[in-house]
Amino acid sequence: EGALGDGIECYVFNTPRPGTVPLYRYFNLISGDHFYTIENRGPTIGNWEREEGALGDGIECYVFNTPRPGTVPLYRYFNLINGDHFYTIENRGLTIGNWEREEGALGDGIECWVNREPPNR
Repeated sequence: EGALGDGIECYVFNTPRPGTVPLYRYFNLISGDHFYTIENRGPTIGNWEREEGALGDGIECYVFNTPRPGTVPLYRYFNLINGDHFYTIENRGLTIGNWEREEGALGDGIECWVNREPPNR
């Protein structure tokens, strides 16, 4: 079942830009959850399979792996009950109900840095 949209959380690039890295999209074959990471973990990770996206090869978009002027952290949370992932630019602390901030490659649950406002094109 789909969720209602809450508006635009952040802005990313659909093509590589100087200083950006791919954000890969994986799909869990068991739970149906999507997982996003800047780590290229190959075509599969356990029950996770890299999902062919609009940009091909499982690349969802392009983001920054370090802070840049005008960017904010994108935090990754994990639901301890249903195994879903949740992404937000709001630092909501280590837990939100059944959601726990997940340690990422960059530590403290930060997956990458994204634009809060539309970037200059």
